[in-house]
Formats: sequence, C-alpha cells, structure tokens
Amino acid sequence: MSNTEFKAISNLFDGKPKLELLFEAKKHDFRAGAFHAACDNKGPTLIVAKSKKGCIFGWFTTVEWTSSGGYVANKSDSTTWVFKVESPDKVPKYVMKETDTGLFHLSYYGPCISPLIIDDRANEGENCITRS
Repeated sequence: MSNTEFKAISNLFDGKPKLELLFEAKKHDFRAGAFHAACDNKGPTLIVAKSKKGCIFGWFTTVEWTSSGGYVANKSDSTTWVFKVESPDKVPKYVMKETDTGLFHLSYYGPCISPLIIDDRANEGENCITRS
C-alpha cells in the first residue's frame, strides 16, 4: 500500500487517530492464531487487506476482537464501516447499519465481518471467502 493510499484511508476517520500496527499477515505466516494473539482485546481496530488481484479494502470497528467463538451482532456500534481503495485518492466509506453485518469472533478465522471471512492461511488457495 502506498503512502497516498494509507493517507486516504486515515482520512476516513474523524480527527487524527493514533494507528499502531498490531499484525501483518505476511510476517505472521497468515495465521489466524497469530492475528488473535496480536489483536484480541486491543480496542478499536482497522483491518486493511489486499487481494491477490491488488484490491485494497478493509473495515474499522470499535468492537474488540476476541477468540470467544461467537457472532457479535452490530447492534449498538454505528461506528463500524467498510472501505475499498478505488484509486490512491478515492476511498469511499460505507457506514454499516445494525442489520448489515456482524463480527465473527472465532479463533480459527482471522478477522471476519459478515459476509467476508479471512480464513487461517488465507494466502493459500481460496481461503478468503464470502458468504451470502
């Protein structure tokens, strides 16, 4: 991801957030367990992913990640939003509604926001899946 793309994503926030890199899939062998070890119980999280075709996308949530093994409905968190980098200076943000999504807190998956699931070792095969 370029500095311009990172700046465009940072501009999606109200104000200037303090961002700290907790997990980088390539450095952690794309392991779900490593994601949870680095990101569980760390507060609000920005997820940025890049597809094999180069599409950069992600989401932000104030709901802390856990490995509790369940679905966390987006009932009270109107601050969850998703984005896709369409060009280095064009990054639309879509604020999720209560009925749009929920988060999955499963230790054997990486970050999951319905309908997108980033599976353990998502770099191998077709392990980044969507469910409808």
